[in-house]
Amino acid sequence: MPGFFLRPSTGSLRTRRSRTGRRICAGNFSDTYAPFLSKPFVDEDFRMTSELTRRRGAAGSLAARPARGGPGDRIRDRPALCRQRFPPAAKQAATAIVARVRDALRADLSALAWMTPATRPAAAAKLELMQLRVGYPDQWRDYQRPRHRSGRTSSTSMRANAFEFNRQLAKVGKPVDRSEWYMTPQTVNAYYDPSIETV
Repeated sequence: MPGFFLRPSTGSLRTRRSRTGRRICAGNFSDTYAPFLSKPFVDEDFRMTSELTRRRGAAGSLAARPARGGPGDRIRDRPALCRQRFPPAAKQAATAIVARVRDALRADLSALAWMTPATRPAAAAKLELMQLRVGYPDQWRDYQRPRHRSGRTSSTSMRANAFEFNRQLAKVGKPVDRSEWYMTPQTVNAYYDPSIETV
């Protein structure tokens, strides 16, 4: 890992360009936490976002943003909510569909004319390592430490982001956790990570 990732950045704020650096930090801070502050901040953040993106709508629509800020799977009773919205039977059926796609890939590997005999077994072995992830994880991440305080959404968001930052930093020097999900259950999307063979 390059050394500059591990060196403190506070010294750079004391240089002759410190005023610019502080303005950048203040701007990033305001942009990140404006939706969690009082109404004037929320309204101005919404106005600026609307001007920059040309999107229109009610400022109240920003209420959905806290669920996507910080650790997005830190929703109260998230396992029960996921099982209610996406029952185990539905998850099993969807996983079976994805598994059939993998079966089709396996069949293709045995018939590809351009693949050499030496490459074919290696490709088949790699395909067998592919993890199929549908809906939500079987093992949920523990977020016990960052506790929510009623009426203090901004400080809760800051603690959640600090918790997630330290969680990511704690990975340095440790084996890769192949069971980790990179997407929250409420996110409608898909990804493939070829480095650890997950879909």
